[in-house]
Amino acid sequence: MNRQEALAILQLPATADSHAIRAALFQHYQQLFADHQGPVWVEHLRQLTQARDALLVRKGALAGPLAQSARLLQTKDLPRAVYVLLDRHDQSETIYTLRIEDQDLVLAFENEFTARTYARALIQKELSTPWCESFNPAEIIEFCEAAGYGLLLVPAQQMASPPLGSVDGAGQ
Repeated sequence: MNRQEALAILQLPATADSHAIRAALFQHYQQLFADHQGPVWVEHLRQLTQARDALLVRKGALAGPLAQSARLLQTKDLPRAVYVLLDRHDQSETIYTLRIEDQDLVLAFENEFTARTYARALIQKELSTPWCESFNPAEIIEFCEAAGYGLLLVPAQQMASPPLGSVDGAGQ
C-alpha cells in the first residue's frame, strides 16, 4: 500500500502530518474495536495496519498488526509526558492494558484529563480501579518493547471508551 492509498483509507488530505495520521488511526481503531465481529472486522484491521505501516513505519522497522506499535512511535513526535493507568492486583502494581486479538496494548494518553476520565469510566463499570500516572514517553515505549506489549497512543483531542467487560489475566 502506498501513502496515497493509506491516506484515502483514513480519509486524510495529502498534507496530513504524523499527528493527524495518529489521531485518525486512533479514531478508526476505536470504532473498529467497538464493532469487532466477523470477517469484515479482520479485513478492516488488516487495512488499518497496512495504512499505519505505509504512513508511520520507519524504514527497517518490523511491522505487524499491533505487536510492533511501540516501535513505530518516535519520541520527538510525542509530548514531554504521557499518562498511563496503573492498578493493583494481588499486592502488586500493574499497568492497565487492553487485549485486542492476542495482543495486550498499553494505553498512553497525551492528555491527563482524558486518562483520568477513562479511569473513572473503568471504575464506574466496575472493571478496574486504576489511577493515572505521568511517564516520559521513552520509558513507556521501552517498557512496551521489553514486555512484548503493543502501545496505543490516545491523542489529546480524543476521548477513549473503556471495553464493555474485562478478561481475567489479560493485563486489565
